[in-house]
Amino acid sequence: TGPLLGRVPAKLRLSPGQRVLHVRAPGHAPGQYVIDVPAEGTLPLSITLSAQTRPTGRVVVTSNHDGATVRVDGRPAGFTPTVVTLQEGEHVLEVESRDVRPVRQKVTVVPDQEVKVHATLRYEPPPVRAASKSLLSVDEAPASTTVLTPEELRAFGWRTLAEALAGVRGFFLTDDRTYTYLGVRGFSPPGDLNTRILILWDGHAMNDVWAGQGYAAHDLSVDLEEVERIEVVRGPGSALYGTGAFFGVINVVPRETLGLDRRLEITGAVGAMGSTLVHATTSWEDPNRSVLFSLAGMKSRGADTTLLGTPGPIVTGLDGEQAGTGSVRARLGRLSLVAQLHGRTKDVPTAPYGTVVGAQGTRVRDVRGFAEAKYERALSERFILSLRGAVDLSRYQGHWNYGGDAAQTNTDSGAADWLTAEARLLVGLFESHRLTFGVEGQAQLRVVQKSVGPSVAMPLETQTRSLVSVYALDEWRLHPRLSLSLGLRVDRYSDLDTLPLTPRLAVIGRPYENGLTKLVIGRAFRAPNVYELFYQDNLLTQRPAEHLNPETITTFEVEHSHDLTNELRLTVAGYHNRISQLVTLITEAEPTPRCGPQGAPSQCLVYTNNPGTTFAWGAEAGLHWQPGRWLLVDLSYSYVRLANASLDVVQAAPAHLASGRFLLPVGNGDMRIATQATYQSARVDTLPGANSGEALLVGFGVSGDYGRLRYFAGVNNLLDARYALVVSDDVSVGPVPQYGRTFNLQLTGSF
Repeated sequence: TGPLLGRVPAKLRLSPGQRVLHVRAPGHAPGQYVIDVPAEGTLPLSITLSAQTRPTGRVVVTSNHDGATVRVDGRPAGFTPTVVTLQEGEHVLEVESRDVRPVRQKVTVVPDQEVKVHATLRYEPPPVRAASKSLLSVDEAPASTTVLTPEELRAFGWRTLAEALAGVRGFFLTDDRTYTYLGVRGFSPPGDLNTRILILWDGHAMNDVWAGQGYAAHDLSVDLEEVERIEVVRGPGSALYGTGAFFGVINVVPRETLGLDRRLEITGAVGAMGSTLVHATTSWEDPNRSVLFSLAGMKSRGADTTLLGTPGPIVTGLDGEQAGTGSVRARLGRLSLVAQLHGRTKDVPTAPYGTVVGAQGTRVRDVRGFAEAKYERALSERFILSLRGAVDLSRYQGHWNYGGDAAQTNTDSGAADWLTAEARLLVGLFESHRLTFGVEGQAQLRVVQKSVGPSVAMPLETQTRSLVSVYALDEWRLHPRLSLSLGLRVDRYSDLDTLPLTPRLAVIGRPYENGLTKLVIGRAFRAPNVYELFYQDNLLTQRPAEHLNPETITTFEVEHSHDLTNELRLTVAGYHNRISQLVTLITEAEPTPRCGPQGAPSQCLVYTNNPGTTFAWGAEAGLHWQPGRWLLVDLSYSYVRLANASLDVVQAAPAHLASGRFLLPVGNGDMRIATQATYQSARVDTLPGANSGEALLVGFGVSGDYGRLRYFAGVNNLLDARYALVVSDDVSVGPVPQYGRTFNLQLTGSF
């Protein structure tokens, strides 16, 4: 129906962007060509029309989303609304657009007649990769899964992974002013260092091999500006990832480019406690290649005062933090490359490990870096090969002031360098059945740790490991309403007597039209790390464990979702965990203490396996309404009960968690209002006068776009809830107060 542009062969002058060319010739079937006109240069196009052997009719395609892509029999046919001329007979029509569930249906074309099709597209969260190492929808994923979208990341203004996860069902946070710890489903054991949650950066494991530490705050990255989405997979993941995927897997997925029409993005932010942040990104791309560079830095003086218990000492300052991140991502056809280096220094005001209260110089520094290359190729319609190789490093150094001046500052350190490689083959047996086979290896080149006193360095016992793993995953759609996922992994460690075998079975069914049920049974393990086995500080406060068994967990879980409408979903879930050989940091009760300074012996801290089996029973519920990208209501509640758990483990987790997240567009959507509220019940408290940690935390933010500018203004802990959390005696002389009301102002410009 558009104007005549020319006759073949021809040179056409068109404005940049996507266009649909309609080509007709007598005796031939009409053709439609979707092209992307570059801003500069020439785009060659070859026209091929098939001889018209059958009569034709027209299909008028409309949708509730203008500009949605239309495909007919797998070939692009335009954008809604559009009119497609087709030969008579049956055809497969597909309509799809970003962030919505595609519509696929068969249409029958009648000669010289019009068929009208209206596609109603419903919002759908982005697909996830962490649950099966292949992109799947949230409904298809063989686990309880939550996805935090780029719209949520920008609207709520989260600056760290921990802040983003605070409102996710079943998660809670603990901050001891050294590190931020993620708790999930009732577990955040003392001295955990997030070792039981596997944190991935676009599929690359970020937990180090020295201490198994998973970083979750500014020790992971300066901010979340480079992040496109966050995938949260609850439950055991060792069937695919091996050690550390104990309670869950979190995959932070970064963006690849700024987009075709942007080359530079600069972000500046200021906030409470003297915090400042600068982030700069530049990128370039064409259909086959892309490259992105990013640099970011932040600095904060921290809390002005820290009250350690009631009554307790008050520490002035000594809570500063600095961090910096540099990264590069590149894509060349099927090959992708990524390299990242991050460092963070944090002053510690809590007088850990018996250091002097209020003395300067107690601080920690962490550095984490990696470089990875990935290659993926479809060998045929049924076989897809994926290869991955990486080199990693981690560095840690702690400074501990025991005498009030620099001469009495002790240090400890840990460092590791390691290589990993993985090969994975995806085999499509038929349309609804596929197998994944993988082999993974790890070689630890160097793992060292030291405990250094005022005058003498003491290298500690250590070891390097080699690891070879094989895994398989069978995903089979037995029926349109029933799917099966069965995974199995075997890990062979050079230094372990045991051979960890970790299976996972997931049954995904739709018992009725609006219902979705997931049944998951899985097993995971965590191998003891070098830090837990051999660390000590010259027997000042801690001695080495020397021998530990791997932890294991068996999980039984059922989750059912009911779609009250196309946009409103109610979810209920229940789970049971059985944990054996749980490793925790305890204070010994020996008749003759082996630690402490000369003349003042004290009991040692030591990592040990808990005897017996720890049990957890939990229930969760959620209500999620999201009809569009910028309109969201998410409510959740979690309850957990532990049995046969140590007091330290019980003391570290609230039994009840409730959360609400609300996102509302204003006007045409260029401005958004976001609110988040979380409630955590009191944690078991054994110290007299200590706050139990019960708190209601409310956050509020306003964000939006104005041309090429993006802004955010927000407040965390709006009600200024004052609460403290009891942590291990070794990391603080008293309960650690969590941060009160803070604010953040941010402005981003792209060019």
